[in-house]
Amino acid sequence: MPIDASHWSDVEVLIRDLLEMARGHLSQSTVEAVEHYLAHAEYEMALEGLLLEIMEVRPKGHPVDWSAYEGIAHRLGLDMDSTFDGAFWDRLSGRPLQEKGRPTRRHCNRGSDLV
Repeated sequence: MPIDASHWSDVEVLIRDLLEMARGHLSQSTVEAVEHYLAHAEYEMALEGLLLEIMEVRPKGHPVDWSAYEGIAHRLGLDMDSTFDGAFWDRLSGRPLQEKGRPTRRHCNRGSDLV
């Protein structure tokens, strides 16, 4: 479900900045998918998909401020609900995947593909 874009313009700008930084390291289909999600104010899907791809390609010479994007992901509710990867929050925050006492994820739409 799209988020009201008028309240999230700062998040959109940060996601677009990250996309531009990493564009040369990403597949065209990934770039197009992220742009599609942004165009439809689906910021949580845009950010999750983009960060997952960046985690995979690890662009050299372009450091990512992971803690800043962790904060944005939290604002978007990705700490509780992800679309592409049930372990997204754990991967982003650097926590062990089965940390004792950590609440389990409420929902993850398996079968969704970013690209």
